[in-house]
Amino acid sequence: MILAKLKQDTEPNENIVFWDSKTEQGVQEYYMPEDTYGFIVDQGKTDGQRHLSFFFLDDYMQEKSIEFFGLDTFDKYVETIVVN
Repeated sequence: MILAKLKQDTEPNENIVFWDSKTEQGVQEYYMPEDTYGFIVDQGKTDGQRHLSFFFLDDYMQEKSIEFFGLDTFDKYVETIVVN
């Protein structure tokens, strides 16, 4: 498992999508503050870009994730803490 935290506040944009797996839809107008903790899952490539999912450690947010498209975007917003 790759434990990580957000380095800065995130909002949806062209390379960041907030995803609700319960409704299987993107969530608009959503915001997550820096220092939010989660774990990373590498989803491979989507439309030729690396697709990395940030899942929250908080049980309340279990059905939501932040989807990052492109390593540059991921590296800008996410800091890896522990890799197992």
